[in-house]
Amino acid sequence: MKKQWFRTAFGPLYQDLYAHRDEAEAGLMVDLVTRVCGTKPGEWVLDAPCGAGRHACEFAARGYHVAGFDLSPNLTEAALDSCGKNVSLARADVRHFPYASSRFHLVVNLFSSFGYFAGDEENFSVLAELARVCRPGGYVVVDFMNATQVKATLKLHTIRMVEGGLRVEDHRTITPAPERVEKRTTITTPEGEQHELFESVRLFSSSELEQAMVAAGLDISEILGDYDGAAMEANSPRAILFGRKP
Repeated sequence: MKKQWFRTAFGPLYQDLYAHRDEAEAGLMVDLVTRVCGTKPGEWVLDAPCGAGRHACEFAARGYHVAGFDLSPNLTEAALDSCGKNVSLARADVRHFPYASSRFHLVVNLFSSFGYFAGDEENFSVLAELARVCRPGGYVVVDFMNATQVKATLKLHTIRMVEGGLRVEDHRTITPAPERVEKRTTITTPEGEQHELFESVRLFSSSELEQAMVAAGLDISEILGDYDGAAMEANSPRAILFGRKP
């Protein structure tokens, strides 16, 4: 894998690839998280990383005090455009949060924004940071892909058209242990220009994530399988873990 792939993958074309991940989906996720965690408007929420700000903006619109950060300058700028002054934004690395310990009532890591690094120790350091900035009695929520379902349904090759007339061709694979989902994407513009992107995410099982969150000092209260709040099963699309900080 390209160890620093995440420094270039989230450029100007990234949002075009995931335009179907919209505000309505973000609203479902915020509904679920606030219901399960009991978070109240006026409390502090951290979206880490925040990407283009879909969830951060939704939390802010509901009356929460929200902070978010991302390493990508393109996504940080997009979040600023979307959220304005309603969200406190920063550019930072998920291994080193720019916040004091025990600051937030709720800390969220959403849309499989985990497992980017080559070694598990480095990946688990992100969980330690999520737990560090969470207040005692607060919650850390990790929304990840369900490894069992991914391995059963992964499409190795797809071609699709997205907004703006972009042709998107994806080649996917699962590497040998430690398993990673890797995707090579070729984007062709209507003018014939081609852009290459690469992603590589460690394919943690829900039990591995649970053990790692417990090791980070969190008590797992629930593991759900979709944004509607269904219990997690082998064919669930997501693995959404709720960890309470004692």
